[in-house]
Amino acid sequence: MLRRWISFALIVLMSAAILGTGCSDSKGSEAASAAGSTADSSDSSEKVLGVCYFSQMDTLNATVLSNFKRIHSDVNVKEKVLDPEDFDSFQLQFQAELAAGQGADVIFLPAWCLPNDYKLMRDGVLCDLSTLISEDEELKIENYNKTILDTGIYDGKRYIIPIDYCFSYFYTYKTVMGDLKLETSNWTWDDLLKAAKEYFNSSNGKYFLEPDFNFWDMKYSDKNSYVNYDKKTSNFNSEGFIKLLQTYKELLPYVCPNEAEQEETDSEERIKLSVLRTENYTGVVKNAQGVVKPFNEEPIFIPYPTLDGVSNVNAFATNIAAITSKCKYKEEAFDYIKILLSTTIQNDETFNAPVMKSVFEEQSKTFKPVSESKTSITNIFGKINSCTLGDGSVDEIIKAELPAFVSGNKTAEQTAKAIDEKVNAYLKE
Repeated sequence: MLRRWISFALIVLMSAAILGTGCSDSKGSEAASAAGSTADSSDSSEKVLGVCYFSQMDTLNATVLSNFKRIHSDVNVKEKVLDPEDFDSFQLQFQAELAAGQGADVIFLPAWCLPNDYKLMRDGVLCDLSTLISEDEELKIENYNKTILDTGIYDGKRYIIPIDYCFSYFYTYKTVMGDLKLETSNWTWDDLLKAAKEYFNSSNGKYFLEPDFNFWDMKYSDKNSYVNYDKKTSNFNSEGFIKLLQTYKELLPYVCPNEAEQEETDSEERIKLSVLRTENYTGVVKNAQGVVKPFNEEPIFIPYPTLDGVSNVNAFATNIAAITSKCKYKEEAFDYIKILLSTTIQNDETFNAPVMKSVFEEQSKTFKPVSESKTSITNIFGKINSCTLGDGSVDEIIKAELPAFVSGNKTAEQTAKAIDEKVNAYLKE
C-alpha cells in the first residue's frame, strides 16, 4: 500500500540509482554504461532519448512509449528502470553523474526517489519547462490542478510536473463506531488525542488507531513544510513541529499492535480492533470499487486533523516528471511528458488522483451516490488547498532522530533542535 512506501521508501536515500548505477536496462533497450548517459552511448547522428522510470510503472510506461513512437519514430528511446531492489547508498554516484551532465533525459519517478528535488531545481540540473509549456499549442496548463502542479515551481520557474497526487485520511464503519460520536469537521490533533484517551478508558483498553498509523502520514498531512528553500533555512525547532512530535508519541499507547491484528484471522473482527484506520488515497479502483464491503456498509471517511483546527487538507505529489538540462532533444522529451498528462494515461488505474481536472471530475462520478455526504472521500478532496513535493534528504534526517525520541532518550524539544540543526546544515551544502 502507498502508505508503506511513504513510511519507509520515502526516507531512504536511494536516488543515485535513478540515472545510472542501480538502474537495470529495460527489455528492448540497448545496454548503456552504468557510469555514462543513457543517451550518449549511441551514434552521434542518431536521436537518442534516455528515459528513467520506476519498475512498478513498467506496463504504463510501455503504453506511453508506444504512443511516443507514433509521434517520434526517428527517436531511439533508451529505457532505464529503477528497481526497488537496487535502492541503496548510490547518492555519490548519482550526484557525480549529474555534475558530469550524464544520466537520463526524462525522469518519470515517484517524488521520493529524488534525494533533494529543490537542490536539483536550484542548481539548474533540471530544465525550466515554462517556455516549452507556453509555446506548446496542445497542452493547456489551466486544464490541470494548479495547487498540485505549482509544487514543481521554484524561483518562478516550473522544473517538475506532478503527474498524480494523494493524501492521508482515516476511515471507519458504523458497526465499528457503535455509539461513539466524533466531531471531525474542524478537529485538531488535540481533539483526536482526547478522543483516543476517552475511548480507551471507557472501552476497557480497546484501541483507537490501527497499526499502520505513523509519523510520516502526520507530517505530510501538515501544510507546513518547515523548510524555506529560497532562504536556505529550516524551522523544525518550532512550536508546531514540537507539538506534532509530542502528539505522535502520546498517541502510541492507543495504536493497535501489529501482533493483535496478525492473530485475528477474521477480516471483519480484525477491522473492529481499532476505531480508525489510516490510508492514502490510491485511486478509484482502491477507494471506490472495492470487491469486499465490510459489514455491508459504505465506509465513513474522515480527514486528518490539523494543528490549528483549520479544515484544510494537504496533499502530496506522488509521481513526477522532469527533463534534465543536458537533454539535447527537449521538445521530444516534452512530448513524452505530455503523453503522461494525456486523458488516457491520466485515467490509468496505476495512478492515484489525476492532476487533469476533467479526468478527476469523471472519476468522481464513481463515488455517487454517496459523494454528497459529509463522510465521503469527495468531501475531503474539496478541502485540499495545499500540496507538498517532499524532500527525501530531509526525511532521512528526521528518520534518524525519531528512535531516540520515541524511546524517551530525547525530549521533543531536543529532537526538534537536532533535526533543525542538521537540516540547516544540509541546506547550506
